[in-house]
Amino acid sequence: MSRSQTLKPNANVASRRGPSVRAHTWRSNSGSGNMGLLDGILGGVIGAGAFAVVQHYIESHGGIEGVAAELEQTGYGQQVKSWIGDGSNLPINADDVKKALGSEKLKKIAAATGVPIDQAAEYLAEHLPTAVDKSTPGGKLPPAA
Repeated sequence: MSRSQTLKPNANVASRRGPSVRAHTWRSNSGSGNMGLLDGILGGVIGAGAFAVVQHYIESHGGIEGVAAELEQTGYGQQVKSWIGDGSNLPINADDVKKALGSEKLKKIAAATGVPIDQAAEYLAEHLPTAVDKSTPGGKLPPAA
């Protein structure tokens, strides 16, 4: 992916488990090739609420690069580096997410996505490491959106 490309959600993927769960993939804005960013989470199926939370957080922070910068600035650089780099991902828990983002950001994410604040933190803790990992092949950050 070149520096001029960004990741955009592509929700035009059929559901595998019914109306409450939707499969999502991410594609570059150049229109070439689908990249299974969130598709790799839970075998390609992620609950719509979890997807909305992760998508909103990534998009509202200028993409993966912005997310990485924010988490590094709030003391979670070691985790972020493990997600970007090759190898295993260090975990982050919901309390860490709450500390990193703060209550105001989490409230905004929850309000925008219709998910309770604690659930939003859980979704980010569970799915953000994989979302960052899958969008940074070869340990390289995509450009900010």
